[in-house]
Amino acid sequence: MAARFFARRTRKEASTPAQLEEPVLKHEFEGHNDAIWGFVFLHDNIHIVSGSLDGTMRKWNCDTGLVVGEPWKSEGGGIYALALSPDGKIIACGREDGSVQLWNTDREKIEGVWTGHSRAVRSLSWSPSGNQLASGSEDGTILIQNVESGKVELGPIETVTKQDSEGVQSLAYSPSGDRLASGGFNTICIWDTKTGEHVIDPIEGLGLFVTSLVWLSDSTKLYSASDEFARVFDSDTGELLHRFEHDHSLWSIALSPKHNVLACVGIRGVVQLWDTESHQKIGQSFHQEHHQWHFCVSFSRDGRYVAYGGDDNKLTLWMVKDITKGLPPKHNFEGHARAIRDFVFLHDNIHIVTGSEDGTMRKWNYDTGLLVGKPWSGVGGSIYALALSPDGKTIACGRADGSVQRWNTDGNMMLEGARRGHIHSDWVRSLSWSPNGGHIASGSDDGTILIRKATSGIVEFGPIKTKQYRVCALAYSPSGNRIASGGWNTTICIWDSKTGDLALGLIQGLGYEVTSVVWSSDSTKLYSASDKLARVFDSTSGALLHYFQHDDILYSIALSPTYNVLVCVGDQGIAQLWDTESYQLLGQPFNQNRQILRCASFSRDGRYLACGGHDRTLAMWIVNDIVSPLIANIKSSWGDRVTDEGHNDLYDSCLWVNFMFVMQEH
Repeated sequence: MAARFFARRTRKEASTPAQLEEPVLKHEFEGHNDAIWGFVFLHDNIHIVSGSLDGTMRKWNCDTGLVVGEPWKSEGGGIYALALSPDGKIIACGREDGSVQLWNTDREKIEGVWTGHSRAVRSLSWSPSGNQLASGSEDGTILIQNVESGKVELGPIETVTKQDSEGVQSLAYSPSGDRLASGGFNTICIWDTKTGEHVIDPIEGLGLFVTSLVWLSDSTKLYSASDEFARVFDSDTGELLHRFEHDHSLWSIALSPKHNVLACVGIRGVVQLWDTESHQKIGQSFHQEHHQWHFCVSFSRDGRYVAYGGDDNKLTLWMVKDITKGLPPKHNFEGHARAIRDFVFLHDNIHIVTGSEDGTMRKWNYDTGLLVGKPWSGVGGSIYALALSPDGKTIACGRADGSVQRWNTDGNMMLEGARRGHIHSDWVRSLSWSPNGGHIASGSDDGTILIRKATSGIVEFGPIKTKQYRVCALAYSPSGNRIASGGWNTTICIWDSKTGDLALGLIQGLGYEVTSVVWSSDSTKLYSASDKLARVFDSTSGALLHYFQHDDILYSIALSPTYNVLVCVGDQGIAQLWDTESYQLLGQPFNQNRQILRCASFSRDGRYLACGGHDRTLAMWIVNDIVSPLIANIKSSWGDRVTDEGHNDLYDSCLWVNFMFVMQEH
């Protein structure tokens, strides 16, 4: 019978929201005397400005929860819309009398007032360049004005909603700047910003007023809110791609700038988060005690906060860290028959190869989550180590019978070093390529290290008798002149790769077997995992520079190629990130299960982090530009942004992509 490989969506993934901790309220900003219809996060990531039907704007401090200065007052009646300029210097304010005001965020003064609409301005949007501002009104028209002069460059554009009393409810410039989306009664229009003509036919049949519009960052998709649905459309064709159903009418939606997360609010006064990739709910809806209408929602620019305002006259701020912890797995695929002991990311930044105690290697596409071809089988028993050559063309594989095999990345075995004199007498636990790709070092449970010529498999050095009982970890230095080995006898040895002699005396007393060693890119530091500590040593003197304390026994560590980040995994099945410069924790530990994790690594481009272990699963997180702002925040504010629980007020890390791979017989 032919083997068929397939991805199966689990029942849990299809039917239940991700589990997460109860979100923690940061602040409730109180002071307005009427409903809040709009607000903006300022570029300093500290302040927020709200606009209300009471005719005032107020500036708040997100850290302290206090109002800053006096209310910003002006004529024109209630405020229905606010929009911050791309450079963060100007807030546009849409008034009940049809005027648009421009406020300077530093001086808190009006720098200009535009007229042209005959009824209230309900929506505003800046062009990405900041040179134009679009306004939409209850009079059914859109005006596009030059910001410097205030001159109308395009319009009035007469929309299809003019006959309706509520006119243009929502506006959004595309990030590409060439299109403007407008929402009215039952309809979305996409306009050419140069000509004012329709780019595609109006999107109709949306039930009620389209009260909110948001573009994806690459301008390929458009999200909308109307009736009980948040919808997502192909922006080139108008095709409906998906809809997120709620049990109440929606009023506003927002996309997180740092995560694949959509926030939706409406007339029930609750907030629901969705994963925009899997289309699943993220946890349960959350709210304060009141259940009044919410008219606006937005994420802060750094992704740390989500806020909403409505007819309770309050602006409510939540910490994103606490909300997004439960992002669901992107995939659940059934897989290896036994534990995954190692894996490698290939150089194409698309594929990953796993090695398992079931004796097979498997190649996966981590964009689709699908198995590529059949499992790679070979003699020699369980696989305990994999290592990819520096040129990305060859995978070395360490087996339970003591052999080392070479495979090309298409799954063909090229050479097996299994001839007499070319194998270890026990498991091969660790492998490392020299930086020039000319040699492969292998470490075994027989306590020896062999250094082979990569092209022939012939042993050039060794066996090096380490006296470590078992060689559990190996790593060539990036400089190529040294090899570090970690042993079962709680020691680290650093060897001269040319002579096989010790280059440094034993580093001893590490408490437990040394299961993982990693060099810094400049070869000056060596990181190790043993017992409940990840340690960092000066590689020249062997001096201990720092240790990272954990609650579990560690089995693997890895350094990010693009950030100063160390990941540690162990016997509790959790992954922990550390900043290697400040030695601070990056958020909270994250995990998919509580089974032992044996291996961890970042992809070469730094986009992904993966872990494998005893549950036969390869779990992969999309780093998705989240680590970078964490590092930046550490340098400026780590010491003073701490919650009552003593944890950092930063979102911890990454989106789950969980791969479980299995072969189904048919």
